[in-house]
Amino acid sequence: MAATTGTSAPRVAVFDLDGTLLDSLPDLASAARRLLAAYGLDTIDDADVRAMVGDGAAALVARLL
Repeated sequence: MAATTGTSAPRVAVFDLDGTLLDSLPDLASAARRLLAAYGLDTIDDADVRAMVGDGAAALVARLL
């Protein structure tokens, strides 16, 4: 946690990439399709990407490839 000065509250940034607070699937699916295209692999639809999401970005990439 960042140090604070005086009585001001600490500044916090929260990232939610698992869809709990916002729907990030469209962005994840788009990135997945770009990755697959870069390797000359077949495309994938959003539903397939949704089934692969969880456990972080490295797990998603491993599942895609």
